[in-house]
Amino acid sequence: MLEIIAQRTCNLMKIDYAAILLIDKAVSLDVAATCNLDKGKAALSELPAKMHNRWGHAVAQRQPEDTVYRVLVPLFIPRLQKDELIGLLALGPRERGRGYSRDDIKGLEEFGGEAGKAIYATQVNAKHK
Repeated sequence: MLEIIAQRTCNLMKIDYAAILLIDKAVSLDVAATCNLDKGKAALSELPAKMHNRWGHAVAQRQPEDTVYRVLVPLFIPRLQKDELIGLLALGPRERGRGYSRDDIKGLEEFGGEAGKAIYATQVNAKHK
């Protein structure tokens, strides 16, 4: 499922490469899937500090042009008090130098909640088998 999410996001949004990084119990990020990117080059050393806004909602983070990823999209489980992050969808540059619009970012944040719920449900189901 993770490979499909990475591949479909790249294809639909015409992104050069992407990775899904999941948070393990030690709060480190493990590369779980990639699209057009070697897993060895996909790693991030730490979770960005401001993945929640002041109301506790998960928010995407734009990155500087000189970084591997242009946008970090939180994969999360919506909660009443504060969204629970389970990972990141890390997106590279888009084809032909296109950037990410506000609407793109908003749609990606919504997608992060839906994908986060699906990933979490799959993880829970796998633990109970």
